[in-house]
Amino acid sequence: MASGYVTGRPGIGVNIQVLTTEMEAAQAGYPSPGVYIVAVNADSAAEAAGLQEGDKVVRAAGIDIVTGDDLLEIIRERSVGDALELVIERDGRQMNVTVTLGELVG
Repeated sequence: MASGYVTGRPGIGVNIQVLTTEMEAAQAGYPSPGVYIVAVNADSAAEAAGLQEGDKVVRAAGIDIVTGDDLLEIIRERSVGDALELVIERDGRQMNVTVTLGELVG
């Protein structure tokens, strides 16, 4: 209560969009269905790790990401300060990225 929000909740600081069909992906300007980062919050763990708008989250902690809930569940199982290994797709190439989880504020 003193902080005005629940403290200790881990997060990476992105907004995502889940596209489930080829048509949805094409209409949104993405090459294929998946979970895409549509915004990276300033001064967030995602920004520090180099994540960008348009990155597709393919895997987190070795688990395939198909829905936004898949990603959120993996994050919620961890703590602030934990390292989370992501596989993202950018410009048709997959990359490994390590994000150190920050605290969700608000």
